[in-house]
Amino acid sequence: MIHTRLLGLWLTVQLAVPAQPLLPARVLSVTDGDTVKLQTQQGIQKVRLDSIDAPEKRQPGGPESRQALRQLIPNGAQVHLLPLGQDRYGRILGQLYLPDGTNLNVRQVRDGQAWVFTRYCRAPEYWMPIQAEAQQRHRGLWAQSDPIPPWVFRHPKKN
Repeated sequence: MIHTRLLGLWLTVQLAVPAQPLLPARVLSVTDGDTVKLQTQQGIQKVRLDSIDAPEKRQPGGPESRQALRQLIPNGAQVHLLPLGQDRYGRILGQLYLPDGTNLNVRQVRDGQAWVFTRYCRAPEYWMPIQAEAQQRHRGLWAQSDPIPPWVFRHPKKN
């Protein structure tokens, strides 16, 4: 387990161009299964977890995904942020880590609380086996008979 965490951290650091230091932060709130508000030395930051996409709040699995992340990082929890860029909404894209080194982005996918966001994923060869394991073990959203990815839910085809 430690080996997997270290591999994830190493891969994440390798994907960050240029390499960024981990920034200490305190959780202010969990917006949903892939977005949090953090207090950093630079101020309040809205952070979108990189390479993953959690169900929307009003989508099946959405409240559960949010609650799963809240249980891992309740308000006031200390985390480490690896900033990787910014999205089109001005949110920081990043990887979040617990003090023990657990990558929360990976944890959400491994627990079946989020999809790999293939459109924006930085290393699908790393992420897809994690999602495949969650699917095979019917974890989280994969217990549903036919889960709908959030990017489809957000933009349903018009009849």
